[in-house]
Amino acid sequence: MPQPNFKHLVMSTLAIATALAFVSPNPAQACSYAESYAPFEFAPDDEKAPDVANFPVLELALERISRGKGVDRSGGTTSCDGDGLIDFTISGWQEGYGIHLDFEGTLPDNFLPPTHPIEPLEGRPLYFLWHDGSTDDQEPFSFTLTATPVDQWGRKGQPSAPLLIAHPGSTSDSGGCNVTTAPPASPLSAALIALAMGFALIRRARH
Repeated sequence: MPQPNFKHLVMSTLAIATALAFVSPNPAQACSYAESYAPFEFAPDDEKAPDVANFPVLELALERISRGKGVDRSGGTTSCDGDGLIDFTISGWQEGYGIHLDFEGTLPDNFLPPTHPIEPLEGRPLYFLWHDGSTDDQEPFSFTLTATPVDQWGRKGQPSAPLLIAHPGSTSDSGGCNVTTAPPASPLSAALIALAMGFALIRRARH
């Protein structure tokens, strides 16, 4: 009985090992966000409010908008890919006051705005976070945001000037054109091809 060719066996083992490596999905990089704000706490009902309230004057500014995205051509993903993020600042806020936020217009899908007055957490940026979908096909949105100071007894000061927050959707990343790219090769398909090659080499080595 002829002995198997050692070179063929080595090549077959490498092919199978490569196939198993393709079967293992690329690990997604971890992603986490620290809390941006907390619910504002009102005073107890039996606590008397002061006669005068010196409300702060609030001003809003938009820092950036980040949308969800699809898998890149290398097949790499992160757990942040499906997140939408609106990063903004509120200047003029003073400790001891809450902020009531008003939203007018078309909000992003799956975005749930806070309905209770908020209190910014010191030293942390303010942002809104929602599940935007791990896709490059994103819908547009456009709304205005207004911030109004609130004291511990529910009294409100003057609202800020409205801040326009808008994103045109998918067209913003392609200059207004729809760009079609070839999808990355399926890891399962590559694994099956490599396994088939490995078994073929083993059968050849045995004859």
